[in-house]
Amino acid sequence: DARNQNGPVITEEIVVQVRPVIRKELSFTVSAAGTINPQRQVMVSAEIPGRVISAAVQRGSSVAAGDELIRLDDREIRLQITEASSSITREQVELAREDYERKQRLFADGAVTRSVLDQSKNQVLGLDSTYRSAQARIAQLRERLAKTRISAPLSGIVARLEVEPGEFVAPGVPVAVIEDMEEVLVMVEVADRDVVRLRPLQVVEATSDAFPGKIFSGVVERIGSTANPVTRAFEVEARVANPEGELRSGMIISLRILLE
Repeated sequence: DARNQNGPVITEEIVVQVRPVIRKELSFTVSAAGTINPQRQVMVSAEIPGRVISAAVQRGSSVAAGDELIRLDDREIRLQITEASSSITREQVELAREDYERKQRLFADGAVTRSVLDQSKNQVLGLDSTYRSAQARIAQLRERLAKTRISAPLSGIVARLEVEPGEFVAPGVPVAVIEDMEEVLVMVEVADRDVVRLRPLQVVEATSDAFPGKIFSGVVERIGSTANPVTRAFEVEARVANPEGELRSGMIISLRILLE
């Protein structure tokens, strides 16, 4: 209260708001933005020369390990297998061996001469050698035939398709690039005052403007030990889960690394 010299009492009202105290967790974070990279990237190449006759996928296709990507012309190889298979059969070798065994019995009875027996034996050996060579040749051709079907070595996304039907490819020539995007890697730069507080496996929350309100979970994968000479910042790599394949290579993503 304050009393005026002339008598009346002046009262000043103070408004007080009262609210219950609540308990809330405070998060200390480090934030940065970076570009999404695939967890793994594999360049698929042809192992044998050939002409592309079909492509079973296109850019952006999802593939599983073992799925066919490209097929090369295999007609010449199949023709060679047919020729090698028909040059001599197992039945011919067996018939010659049976004839030799019969002549062995006749020779024991004195019914045929040694030269006849030797001739029959040499025929068996010759046919057997020819048959084995043909089988080895067929096995090689079948291995070559399998290589006309170029398959995905891992599950992922076809990032690039380098050839088209009708194009001739040589051994070692890339035909496709497969990216494993089940988890993605994000490289960001962090200032020195923040990098000292980072540790591997710290929790990461990632967000993208392409998916408003959605948070992708991850962890710190690697922390650089040397600063960039230009920016004076340290590279930090995070691994982020991408089970539905929404995040794509090259996207910009924001990271919040939870310190405590």
